[in-house]
Amino acid sequence: ASEIEPESLTGLLQGISDVGAQNLPNIFRYWQEKMRKSQNNDKFNFSNFVNYFARAIDDDRRFLTLNSRGDQSEITLHRGTFDNVQRNLDYALDFFDNEEAVSLKDQDILSKGKMSVINLTGDKGIQFGSILLRHLLHKIVEAKRSLSSNVPILIIIDEVHQFYNTESSKEALGDLDTICRTGRSQKIGVIFSSQNPSDIPKGLSNVINTKIFFKSDSTSVRTFGINISNEEMEGLKKGFAVASVHEMSQLRIIKFPLAFAGVFE
Repeated sequence: ASEIEPESLTGLLQGISDVGAQNLPNIFRYWQEKMRKSQNNDKFNFSNFVNYFARAIDDDRRFLTLNSRGDQSEITLHRGTFDNVQRNLDYALDFFDNEEAVSLKDQDILSKGKMSVINLTGDKGIQFGSILLRHLLHKIVEAKRSLSSNVPILIIIDEVHQFYNTESSKEALGDLDTICRTGRSQKIGVIFSSQNPSDIPKGLSNVINTKIFFKSDSTSVRTFGINISNEEMEGLKKGFAVASVHEMSQLRIIKFPLAFAGVFE
């Protein structure tokens, strides 16, 4: 609660308007700064913020806010929006204030020769994943920009669409968009993986400069600018794929080396 980027919390919200979703980060940021100045570490936890938010019902749901530029203002939440945000905050308590949990930091990921796998299976895994992914990406980019780390990193996100199944959580795509556009200069690579090409959010597909398709629906593949027939796609053998590779326009079909274990009987 003391470190998380306020915008990461938008991944918690479901079923409310974009305007309503934009208010939570600024409300949280104000509380976060207030707690930092108070130096009351005993109350610097997510449960305290949830209680802080709930008490606003006695003040006609009025909140002081602080935006990313440091501008302070005041907003009043509609009762329906207030109730919805409060339900989602209560639901998210399991993600925070766990005394036995280990908090991931950018140094845990930015380590030479290290492969980190974050498993987000479970009832609340995907919802928590949108928070964790945005928070970690923000920390990684921050470490790169401040030159505190020059370790090259490749981020592989499987089933990326599941992290952004609500309008509010799609704001996190802004971080991924920035990484895709500027990551090469900071030694950051990103791979998005999905069973269905159409699952890749449009905001991401526009900035991905290399696309690889194993045997799949040729119609959806053609929407990504690759001219291939149904027969050609169906005829691909194991390990073969069609591709659109950056600065290699003449290349269309590629093959990956495959291990016999788990691939061939």
